[in-house]
Amino acid sequence: MRRTAIHRRSHALSHPLRFEILAILSKRSASPSELADELGANLPDVSYHVRFLVKLNCAELIKQEKVGNRTKRTYRATTYVSPSERANAALDAIARRLEKAEGSPYAELQAVADILGATGRYVTLAGAA
Repeated sequence: MRRTAIHRRSHALSHPLRFEILAILSKRSASPSELADELGANLPDVSYHVRFLVKLNCAELIKQEKVGNRTKRTYRATTYVSPSERANAALDAIARRLEKAEGSPYAELQAVADILGATGRYVTLAGAA
């Protein structure tokens, strides 16, 4: 049984968007719409990955309410992402970002600072416009 739980967790963390969703749900509950806004991702993609996390027992539905003609579902993590896992993911994101670097070096540095800021490390570049 323990091996199954470890396998589910590693499968959940293997996709960058699922990892980011789980990191947020580890801190607070949120709906797919709130997650999509925060991550700048498409709502259908986020909804898919949230359902996938629920299927893996890494997240759970905690509230369901009618809002107009829609149903708002709120989720929380049942598996938590540690600060060191968040830091490793940030470094991976930075490496991927720098591999694709184009345009202004300052813009790339700002993008790296934004990624680090998302992990709880607050970075401000001097002379930011």
